[in-house]
Amino acid sequence: MNRQEFEANWYKIMPAVMQKWNKFTQEEVSRINGKYDPFLGQLQKKYGYSREQAENEIKNWTPAHHAGGKIESIAPHDAKSNDKKGHHEKKRKAS
Repeated sequence: MNRQEFEANWYKIMPAVMQKWNKFTQEEVSRINGKYDPFLGQLQKKYGYSREQAENEIKNWTPAHHAGGKIESIAPHDAKSNDKKGHHEKKRKAS
């Protein structure tokens, strides 16, 4: 998961984040509030990771493995998909 996906989908993945990295308290997760850099800092502090290790943890993590299901949409894909829908709707209205 990249930075953009992490931040855009924070509220969808937050329960999975707490399950995967269970050393975080609810208060700490609330303070992070979907911000990538503070989350990296907390991973380093709580788990003793280097910045590179923390980034790799997030990059290689799939929330579906920890949330008990699939995250239905990832923001960058949604944006493209919405653009296409809008484009088709404009074509229909113009016809």
